[in-house]
Amino acid sequence: MPSKRIDTIIMGGGRGTRMSEITRIYGCKSLIPIAEIPAIQYVLKSARIAVTGNIFLCIEREELMIPISREVNKFNQKDVEIFLDPTMRGTMHAVYKIRDRIKTSHVLILYGHQPVLPEHLQKVIEADEDETILSLYRTNSNNPRSFALVNKRSIVQKIMRGDTSTSLKKSQFYVDPPYIFPRAFINWLQDRGIRSHEAIRDWLHETNPIRGCIADFPHEF
Repeated sequence: MPSKRIDTIIMGGGRGTRMSEITRIYGCKSLIPIAEIPAIQYVLKSARIAVTGNIFLCIEREELMIPISREVNKFNQKDVEIFLDPTMRGTMHAVYKIRDRIKTSHVLILYGHQPVLPEHLQKVIEADEDETILSLYRTNSNNPRSFALVNKRSIVQKIMRGDTSTSLKKSQFYVDPPYIFPRAFINWLQDRGIRSHEAIRDWLHETNPIRGCIADFPHEF
């Protein structure tokens, strides 16, 4: 059973330029099938197992409205809303645009093409009132890469930028969703496009607490 009421933002519609031959067939990364099931289905199911609250599935291309709606209808949940906005410029901008609709103390951020384990989500949502939580990975598909320096208590000390030559030390991890952001972070965001790691880095620089949660499943494809 879901253990906590948290609203969720799922970023869908990724073009997947690194795998353009596949995304041209299915339209976006969230619709690529894994064992004949679109990736977004795994994400929706895991989110609903872990938390209650509204789910906002964000897309920025109108041509995805019909295929994404079809998958949401299969899920048969009235509290899943597709948020279409062609002016969205990334994850942080989407959070800013939906901020007035978020009714819970924290918001859970997921990627529509990143199947996640409900057990990991349940660990991530154990956030204190003012706490941000990032998922930590030993591997990453992005180039260049963002990574975090984490102490023995899983507290994030620093957010850095790497590249293909970056070799992680024992106390360093790549960072990516699932994220949990507190209401203060949501209110702090501005109407601009900014990379997630840059916003999180700036938030950390203002002495806000950030904790890491190590993921025991692969990173997004």
